[in-house]
Amino acid sequence: MALFRKVSARRLAALFALATLASLASASSAWATADDQKSMATEEEVAAALVSGEIKTELPADGASEGGQDGLSARSVTNKRIKSIYGTTQYDTAAKEALHAYSKASTVIVASGESYVDALSATSLAGALGCPILLTSRTSLPDSTAAAIRSLSPSEIIVVGGPGVVSEGVCADLGDLAPQVSPLYGTTGCDTQIEIYEYGLSRSLWDPEGRVIVASGSVAPGCFADALSASPVAFKLKIPVFITAESGKLPEKSLETLLDGRAKQAIIAGGTGVVSAETEGELEAITVDAGGSANVVRRWGETLYDTSADLATWAVENGILKWDDAAFATGKLPYDALAGSVVQGKEGSVLLIADPGRTATADVLARQSISTYKYFGGSALFDNAFKVQVAYKTNMPLYEIDGLVVYVDAGHGWDSSNNNVFDWGASGNGLVEFNLTKELAGKVATTLRSVYGVTAYVNDDGGYYAYRQAEAHAMNAGVLVSIHFNASGGRGTESYIHSYNAAPGASTLQRKTHSALVSGLGIPDRGMKQEEFAVCGGGVPGVLLEVAFIDNKADMDAYGAKKDVVARSIAKGIAA
Repeated sequence: MALFRKVSARRLAALFALATLASLASASSAWATADDQKSMATEEEVAAALVSGEIKTELPADGASEGGQDGLSARSVTNKRIKSIYGTTQYDTAAKEALHAYSKASTVIVASGESYVDALSATSLAGALGCPILLTSRTSLPDSTAAAIRSLSPSEIIVVGGPGVVSEGVCADLGDLAPQVSPLYGTTGCDTQIEIYEYGLSRSLWDPEGRVIVASGSVAPGCFADALSASPVAFKLKIPVFITAESGKLPEKSLETLLDGRAKQAIIAGGTGVVSAETEGELEAITVDAGGSANVVRRWGETLYDTSADLATWAVENGILKWDDAAFATGKLPYDALAGSVVQGKEGSVLLIADPGRTATADVLARQSISTYKYFGGSALFDNAFKVQVAYKTNMPLYEIDGLVVYVDAGHGWDSSNNNVFDWGASGNGLVEFNLTKELAGKVATTLRSVYGVTAYVNDDGGYYAYRQAEAHAMNAGVLVSIHFNASGGRGTESYIHSYNAAPGASTLQRKTHSALVSGLGIPDRGMKQEEFAVCGGGVPGVLLEVAFIDNKADMDAYGAKKDVVARSIAKGIAA
């Protein structure tokens, strides 16, 4: 791709003239089916190409592809049904989540954005007080947090966590933003949780039915997720959250507090590997003492993602939360879900833990009747390829994904075989394939932008086939559509996805684009196929469309009469 820009206009004109003369003489095979287009690039090759700039990583700032097609920016659309709330850092994301939930708040909770254990119980307090949660680093107050506090204009800031996680200097800075700053913490995470519980108990803030949630307080990877999956329930019902020690057991002090507080029902989030069977038995005894019979509910699954799905199902079945306006948060880090739980609790919707390759919650959501959902966190956690996968599962059109990028690839072009040669593709009937793919790719992109409000990038300057999938990924494209024309005796439309390395969702992309193309063009349907084409293999759902046979007059007559219809059909297959 980078080499293309070094080729002079005179040189390109000469190459084009030669290609045109050749096409008039005879038809030639489409290079997309050649063996040199099948080998995928290695990780080392991709890394080197990223460093050299041969693989582009950003959409052009001026809104034009390097081959000069129309601008890529989508029209302004504010009513997308699949939204994302995120910032550059966890502090920025938390600030945006807080302001999404509240325009003003008399109280704001500030917790550590570096050490989450103290903050796991903060969601219940936020629900009891009806306030947002913001995050801070230990030694300095982030600008986004300070700005959010100014906007919310609270009279009190409650700091959850001691000086080991929120320094005196940060507390002093917070004092400049509100009349009252109230630290709330204990020696350990469990002690902090008890302090939170006692704070609410003394002010009669908690659920009058005497319910509590018990979840893991372990710092082991992912153990925080169960508490966060349950956090919208804690927020909405004002149920205090108690956390276990690393052993999976509740400390004696926590058990005594629960006994004194007359807990009538305990909801355990997670299996016996994170909240022990012994603890469950102790909770049964506590609920017997308070209510006369054992009342313990345990919701769990094989993984943290399964547990999240099970908790959400239970919460909806019991009329506590709803599926619509669900939110996805990562199970890798807790911070986006920690602050985002306030959004979900306030809206009364489920919080689902998901990650690429871990879609148990998306599978459950796909079985529900929903009109909208969202993501907490940016593309480093949930890229557009993952959002496309979930959109397909939930039967949502891709144009509803806020920030979707579509990579439209004009087949062939400069250096497609990594040999410093311009690849014009097939030819026939006085036509040259690359000229057709470039024109059609531009038309498809224009329709995506103007009709569907989708950002579309057109690769019409070639580049090594094995790098195009990587480039789509680097640009955070949700799908890749590579446009080609067939040759060498035949008639009709066919399409391909990778035979063994297709991304999740590729088969759905193929079905939608293929059927739309066949319907729009109206020539024979040669079928949906699989082949080892590098451009289709990788993390971004990709499809290669062989629109028609360039050396078949009937095909090209049909295409010539319907090229705008074809462009609209392909765009519809992608976005709708």
